[in-house]
Parts: sequence; structure tokens; C-alpha cells
Amino acid sequence: MRERLVAVRRYLWRELAAGDEELLAADGIATYLKQQGNTGIELMVAERDVGRAKRLLESAPQLVEGWRAPPLECPNCRSSDADSRPPYVLMAFAIGFTCSAVLIAVGYRAGGAALTVLTVVVLFFLWPLVPRWQCRGCGATYAASRPKRP
Repeated sequence: MRERLVAVRRYLWRELAAGDEELLAADGIATYLKQQGNTGIELMVAERDVGRAKRLLESAPQLVEGWRAPPLECPNCRSSDADSRPPYVLMAFAIGFTCSAVLIAVGYRAGGAALTVLTVVVLFFLWPLVPRWQCRGCGATYAASRPKRP
């Protein structure tokens, strides 16, 4: 019977996982890398090795934290299967700057500058509020805080 695999850490790129794979292999822990769609790579170990692997990985923190790497678990159902959501805030940022550029190009420099500042200020406050992940298990959306029910 095959043993269940559990994700112990996520990475943006496969190359970032290499050091942790070597660390765990040196301690006799078999590792597997699993591609998670467009959300990165998961370092997987057998369920019986999870505690030991996490202790070893705590001694070797990630040197490059990926801003798009999701949390290991959904805060609602504890599933580790999440999809990234479209970057709504970045879309609003692009629209605001495009409108600013158009205003400046047609001669409304003060209006364009004011819209640029307003865009930056509003998006600064919106960024932490927009959920970046959606759980495939329960449908909850979440960022680093609590999930929102579907």
C-alpha cells in the first residue's frame, strides 16, 4: 500500500527546492516535488516523515520567499490544494495609471498627477484586503488572514 504524501514547503521555482531536497535526503528522508499548476512547486514527504522534515526545514529557512507562493493550508478546511486568483489589484493599478497617462497626454497634467497619487494611495490600502488564493476543496478565498465563505 502506498503511503500518503504531505507538502512540507512550497517554492516558486524548482531550483529553490534543491537545497531542501538535499538536506532531507542527507537525513534519509525521501522527497518528491509536485507541480501545483501556476502556484509553484510543493516539497512532499511521506506522512511518517513530516515531523522530522519540518524540524530540519526550520533550521534552513527559505532564502527567497515567493510572493505568489500560497500558504500550505487553507485556513478554513486545512486543504493544501489552492489556485491563485487573478491579480485584481494589479489590474486596477494598470487602469488607474493608463487613465493618468491619457489625462497627461491630452493636457490635463494636474488631473493626471492627482489620479496617479489617488491610485497609489487607494491600492496601498486595497492590496492586503483582496484574497489571493481560492481553495479547491471548500471554495474559500483567502490571503494571509481568515477565509471568506463561498
